[in-house]
Amino acid sequence: AASVVQLMDGETVSIGESDKQVWFKSGGTTVFASKPVQTYPNFDSILSVVPKLKFSFKPEEWLAALRTVEPLIDESVDRGAIALHLANNVVSFKSIGIGSTAADESEYEQVLPEPDPFTDLVSVVGLRVNAKYLSGFLSKSTGEAFLNLTDKDKPVKLESGNVMTLMMPL
Repeated sequence: AASVVQLMDGETVSIGESDKQVWFKSGGTTVFASKPVQTYPNFDSILSVVPKLKFSFKPEEWLAALRTVEPLIDESVDRGAIALHLANNVVSFKSIGIGSTAADESEYEQVLPEPDPFTDLVSVVGLRVNAKYLSGFLSKSTGEAFLNLTDKDKPVKLESGNVMTLMMPL
């Protein structure tokens, strides 16, 4: 801004803008500056997909279990991943490491496909996600939360109220 003012040779400065630029005029001098443009990725195609599996849980309970495992998560091993194993309405959190590992459990409820009381519930084995992203979501969530899965190579969608996170499985 200081360099623009030094260039001006008139007594007054007028400022204007178009869709792509901002301009400053004074006397016989006009200075143009491009407006910063920020575009956000379009996740509509991912967000609109109906999940094949959906689980509800209490984020505070999952966070407590994750806090038990977090101290032994090694960022240098598997990008700070944590393994989730969902079976029989119990999720197991397991650290992935070379030396010491940790594990803890919490509860969840299967929402989709709607469980049949006469058949076994769906199990998910080997789901690995970034522990920091999961922890960040859980610490900001309140009330009931949902874990949505569509396919093993598609993003995992976590949502709770107005908080939502997409995480790629590792």
